[in-house]
Amino acid sequence: MDDKNAENEIDLKKIFSSFRRKWLIILAFTLIFALLGLCASFFIFKPQYTVRAEAVVSISGNSGETLVNADTFEKSKEFASLLAVLALSSENIQPVIDDAKAGGVSVGYEQICEITKITVIAETQVMEISVTSTDKNLAETVMNGIVSSLPDVASEAVSGGRCETVTSPYFLNSGKPVSRTLPVVTVVSALIGFASACGVICFREVFFPEEN
Repeated sequence: MDDKNAENEIDLKKIFSSFRRKWLIILAFTLIFALLGLCASFFIFKPQYTVRAEAVVSISGNSGETLVNADTFEKSKEFASLLAVLALSSENIQPVIDDAKAGGVSVGYEQICEITKITVIAETQVMEISVTSTDKNLAETVMNGIVSSLPDVASEAVSGGRCETVTSPYFLNSGKPVSRTLPVVTVVSALIGFASACGVICFREVFFPEEN
């Protein structure tokens, strides 16, 4: 058992010694793969634009005043979750599609569902709406259409239902493309290059030691 452990220790020392001797090869592999990943991010993955807005949902009384108590607050939170679903229904999205086409932007229902995300902030009655697309104009048009339709959708869904935009639609990153793939793909590619170089060196050291 001691002899086997000693042999394994020697093998590991040889492998790590090879890593130290061939660090330039490892570095070259890492940089080459990172460069390939960077190029892929620029030329293959299209930059995306994200528009975001926040809206608050509430339930008003017969007089039109918003009711504020524990019961209506809970109902408003539930209503917010319901409205997040209703806002993306085919019936409510159709006017958004029609307005977009009238403005010269061609878009379909499935495409809007793919690029739009509506979530309710935990334990609140605030909805966060975001639209992400490679087409800046499309993202802005869809967002404006959805935000404009929310008050009508809310009032039609529940008696006394209200939805008001608390943050007007705005582009993330000051309107510049938001490309999360660029750093991610570059780092992952660099790690792949590093692992590949270490793997090749380790393989040669174990199976072809006389060639090193």
